[in-house]
Amino acid sequence: VSKKMGRRSDPFHAVLRITAALSLWRSRCPP
Repeated sequence: VSKKMGRRSDPFHAVLRITAALSLWRSRCPP
């Protein structure tokens, strides 16, 4: 198991990353 992945906080980090990505994408592309 690689330390970079962080299995314990993998799902949590994934959610944070997705949320941040969506937020940035929305900010970039106006409605």
